[in-house]
This record gives sequence, C-alpha cells and structure tokens, in this order.
Amino acid sequence: KNDDGGAKTYVLRSVLPAAMRREFLPDVSGKKGPHPGFVLVVLSILQMSGGKMKEEDLWIALSRLGCKKDEQEHDKLGKVSEALQRLEAARYVHKEKATGAADEGVVFTYEWAECAFEDIGAPAVKAYIDQELAAQKQRALLPYGAAQSQQDQEPIVLD
Repeated sequence: KNDDGGAKTYVLRSVLPAAMRREFLPDVSGKKGPHPGFVLVVLSILQMSGGKMKEEDLWIALSRLGCKKDEQEHDKLGKVSEALQRLEAARYVHKEKATGAADEGVVFTYEWAECAFEDIGAPAVKAYIDQELAAQKQRALLPYGAAQSQQDQEPIVLD
C-alpha cells in the first residue's frame, strides 16, 4: 500500500491454511505466544464493540473480567499488559494511533488483525459469544443460592 508520504508498507502472510500451520508448525501458545483463551476473549470484546475499540475502553472491559493492566502476575497470563503485546506481535490485534476529541488528545485503538481472521474467524468468535451469553442466561435463571454454588464449583478457565 502506498501511504501519503510515498512510503510502501508490506504485510507478509502465510499461504498455508490455518489447519496445516497448526499441524506442522510448533505450538507457540502460553508464555512465548498469546494465550488461546485470552485471544478469544479480546477478539470477542472487540467484536461486540463493533470491531474497533479505544485502548482505555478495552482495559476497562478486561478489568471487569479480572485482567487488570497494572497486575504484576495473572495466574495464567503472567503480566496482562505483556499478554496483550503478545497478541499484537502475533498479529491477532492491531494497535493504531489516532487523534481523539479535543480533550482526549492522542488515543490508541485496537481492532482485529489478519491472524484473527485467518486462524479463528468471525463465525468461531460469534459462536463463543453466543455460548457464553447462553451460559450467563442459564445462570441468571437459577435461584440465587444455586447460582452462587454453581459459580463456586465452575470457575472460568482460560485453558
């Protein structure tokens, strides 16, 4: 693509289908690469917000799920801010600098990147969102005490 300044930007993508890459390439999940559960959660948040979200709003949504920006050690993710950087490095999300309203100054936004579309895809993320919303609705229908005891027995696991 040719930017206003005449500089060219190239994005390299693998021509191998995602299933073949998973079969033949080493698994980079966990500490080296992005955590698969965290990838799905972040992509779901972005999907539900219309595909693009301010960084500040993403951190608010993640903190509601127990993933705080300044958290030193999360049980599964390590440092959460570094986990989000691993999502950027693996090209699941794209962080873009934008100008906000006059009182905001410069803001950063997140949106899906090419690996999100290639490796996971919108239908899989939509299915995950539907599954979680159905489970939440089911929990809401249970009597208060039963819902509490079920939550205690079935914690949310990112594996």
